[in-house]
Amino acid sequence: MRRNGDKGFSLLEVMVALGILSIGLLALASLFSSSQRVLSTSNQETLATKLAQDKMEELRTIRPHEIKLEKDEPMGMTREWSIAQNGTSTSRLWIITVKVFPTEDQNQPIVLESMAFD
Repeated sequence: MRRNGDKGFSLLEVMVALGILSIGLLALASLFSSSQRVLSTSNQETLATKLAQDKMEELRTIRPHEIKLEKDEPMGMTREWSIAQNGTSTSRLWIITVKVFPTEDQNQPIVLESMAFD
């Protein structure tokens, strides 16, 4: 209870305010942690996409020939590529496939496919 002329907050009001403030700060900390995870995954996917694009450009500059499956591991990621004829052996259309597996999520590769004409 307040007497006439008393100024300030009661202990109960301060405790309620601190409780509300701490809940808000915990929510903010959780949000920060989640955003760091998303940022890390996004960086991995961006790097994987760049590696796939680089390999695709390299493969498109060479004359197409059969490549069953080759791989390398640039920057800790697994990158696989293949070149195969589309349809019959007389077809002059080639399908180029490049897959890059980011280090954090090996089940979700970045896949690029393109065609080349011989």
